[in-house]
Amino acid sequence: MAGKVKTKAKPVSRAKTRGVAGRAPLLVLAGLPQATAGPAANTINNDGQTPWRATAVAFPERDPVYDVAAVEELAAQVLAYARENYQGEDDPVNPTRIVLAYVDDDWTQPLWEVFGSAVFPVRMTDPGWEWPDGRPWRFDADAVHAAVNRALVTAESGEVNDTRLRLEAHRRDDPLLLPPRNFELAQKAVLHERFLDLLESGIAPANIAAIDAEVKSRKFPFERLKKFYSKTGGQNKSFAVDARDLVFAKAHVGQDGGLHDIPAEAEVDLTAARLRRELESRFRFGTPLQPAGFQHDVQKEFDAPLVRERMFCVGRGEVNVFGDHANVFGSDMITAERIEDAQKE
Repeated sequence: MAGKVKTKAKPVSRAKTRGVAGRAPLLVLAGLPQATAGPAANTINNDGQTPWRATAVAFPERDPVYDVAAVEELAAQVLAYARENYQGEDDPVNPTRIVLAYVDDDWTQPLWEVFGSAVFPVRMTDPGWEWPDGRPWRFDADAVHAAVNRALVTAESGEVNDTRLRLEAHRRDDPLLLPPRNFELAQKAVLHERFLDLLESGIAPANIAAIDAEVKSRKFPFERLKKFYSKTGGQNKSFAVDARDLVFAKAHVGQDGGLHDIPAEAEVDLTAARLRRELESRFRFGTPLQPAGFQHDVQKEFDAPLVRERMFCVGRGEVNVFGDHANVFGSDMITAERIEDAQKE
């Protein structure tokens, strides 16, 4: 594992003598100011009856609420927590879930730029708030307490748990598990655009159903993917196929490479892109991607080679890929037999 993440805020922790021990879901509170952020997280962390743990940082008191620096600091806390509780590739992931409970606002783009599709979003609002003295509800301790409790109820609802169980099943052709920046839809659209809509909708079932309808999958007999089946075993499995007829074959064995961490010795700024890259390599819509190194083997039928196949690598940008397949990880990191930076057109 990589070294500690440097962050201005203290990573979330759990008192040894209080609360529920062991693996736990993590509630990430975004958009709260100094007066209510810490107390809201501490209330959950000091509750001996809940399995949840919580983390928060102080967001600006004035607009724009979602200052990029504050969002990056919050993401760094989440990443530090995941790293500190990492026990190895063979052990269950902790946290077991990541739910981002965020204050509703007209401008939430920084949240998705930093957290990407690694979190399950739950919008926090107070529709009955009457703005006493012009003060927003997020400054009121009682209003925040009620909003956080509502967020937890939503996070534990049957609808949300259905999505979680679906993701935990790691179905081979599940559209929600595809590498979104590399799966091309009709008319040159990419799945990533649909994922952004999904995040802003709160992972609404109707939006999931629309993605399921748009992403096509096919069953492939042995002769159509000989090299893949020879390596991983089996045959006649269903995989998603994009608009270029690239097959996104998910294998539960034969994974190439592990988590794409930020190197421990690297002196880098933890920018939105770097944080998102590592979080998305570990989680999809709040659910752990397992096993470590979760990936799709992207290839053509009948073992046809990839020749100057244009793809997007989160670490390099637009690239041309060569070889019998490309390993595309949850964060859209790519490895292959040969990769060249694409010439700008």
